[in-house]
Amino acid sequence: MTKKQMTHEEHVALANVLYPAFMALQTSYIEVANKFGASHAAAKKLRATLQAFRGARALLDDEYHAVTPDGQYLADGHVYYNLRGTKGA
Repeated sequence: MTKKQMTHEEHVALANVLYPAFMALQTSYIEVANKFGASHAAAKKLRATLQAFRGARALLDDEYHAVTPDGQYLADGHVYYNLRGTKGA
């Protein structure tokens, strides 16, 4: 199987889908943990999912930087973290 790279545009489109999903997952974890406690089985599963999501997001961000020219990155910022136009913040 040949390894393929996503284009800059594909990364931006994916980031636009993933960021709201990340925020929904994070909000869900906080709500469940506050209501039932962080040791509740559902909270633990949400926390594990959130940690896995963060790891995947970091890997995708690395791939994004590999295909994004510096000038474009300076304009777009960290798209997977919804930090657009932050010039590397």
